[in-house]
Amino acid sequence: MNQSDSFGLNMRWRPVESGGRRTGAPPGPRFYATAAFVAEGDPRAQYSIELELDGDRARARFLAPEVVKGDVLPGVGLWILEGSRIVADAVVTEE
Repeated sequence: MNQSDSFGLNMRWRPVESGGRRTGAPPGPRFYATAAFVAEGDPRAQYSIELELDGDRARARFLAPEVVKGDVLPGVGLWILEGSRIVADAVVTEE
């Protein structure tokens, strides 16, 4: 992962009853998904994201960082999606 474009996240994987993954958090250290900004209120506006998972934390980077430049700030909430399902909630911890 290109560290210059990466940022930290605190992660909370949703239970299956809330639309989460049947298997829980992904087993591997690397996970590719899409993300939407909670503040925008619309999970249809999705951006491709790469996550390096470490328990309830992750290093992340958007695959097209220029599209979200200036939006990724500490405290910003993200939804992590698989298709149209929100499978995790995340909060940016550092730029």
